[in-house]
Amino acid sequence: MEELAGTRALVTGGTTGLGRAIADAFLREGASVVITGRDEGLGREAEDELRRTGEARFVRADAGD
Repeated sequence: MEELAGTRALVTGGTTGLGRAIADAFLREGASVVITGRDEGLGREAEDELRRTGEARFVRADAGD
């Protein structure tokens, strides 16, 4: 059962590590996800991989700014 179907999540630092795992968990529960990170290359890689699970998008951003 997809408990988060129809919801959206923003995961800062979602291109690697824990952030990416969190984005994947949201997708598996049915949410649409936007991930952010500073590195365009890592972001596009993460976006491509996460899209295999659900609706995911990368936006280049630095949460420290």
